[in-house]
Amino acid sequence: MKQLTTHTHTNCFFSNSPANQWLQLDIGPPTMITGLVSKGRLDSRKKQWVTKYKISYSNDTEKWHFYRDAPHLDPKEFGGNMDKDIERYHYLNSPFVARYVRFHPLDWQHHISMRAGVIGCPYKGRPTSFKK
Repeated sequence: MKQLTTHTHTNCFFSNSPANQWLQLDIGPPTMITGLVSKGRLDSRKKQWVTKYKISYSNDTEKWHFYRDAPHLDPKEFGGNMDKDIERYHYLNSPFVARYVRFHPLDWQHHISMRAGVIGCPYKGRPTSFKK
């Protein structure tokens, strides 16, 4: 299982203008994304975290798709963090294959700051047949 987690102690701080902000991850080779993880800002003096977000994904950075939890038509809103220290995990009902994932903050505590990652495994394609 490939897991890109927040243990690298990197942060993303967004500008003071919250409109159309996102954090983009380049995962490398196409990966079957099965979950998400987020965490607040790594700074003992700052209490900042994202409380709600959406995600979008792409394989080429040209065409983006917002994640929808089948059979729902609207992009799914994920609950974010309640503090800056505890990781919050979401496992997806409808996994997808992507190289790039964007986290789009919708609501936050004090200022948009987050650490984020994905959970998944390398995508090798679908089997074409099964032998008995």
